[in-house]
Amino acid sequence: MLTQAGFDCYLTVVDDQGIDAVIRVEHPAGPRYYDIQVKSSLSFNNIRGGIAALGKRPNALLMLFNSSTQELLWLNAKDISRRFPARGSTWGDVFLNASLVEELREEGRNSLDALRELLAK
Repeated sequence: MLTQAGFDCYLTVVDDQGIDAVIRVEHPAGPRYYDIQVKSSLSFNNIRGGIAALGKRPNALLMLFNSSTQELLWLNAKDISRRFPARGSTWGDVFLNASLVEELREEGRNSLDALRELLAK
């Protein structure tokens, strides 16, 4: 999905440190790289995982993928920390409900064009 949207995307050889992929974004001062963690399920409300530590990395992005609808929601490091603080739960930190999913949509978090704009700054 990221590659189809024109992102320069690299897959990792091993799943290490919660990094599933890396994207490269060109900037005048040189390229920037962003670590991507992907969490997916048949529905957003079934996505679970420990991601609180991801929010501590300034170059982190979280991709939440609904495989039934093929919809993707994204969050940057600041949003990961704010929306999904560490809970200490065995189920992880990610808990989505319909109102949060709708809020993320309204913020444009389902638009890869919006992500591209944010990363280009």
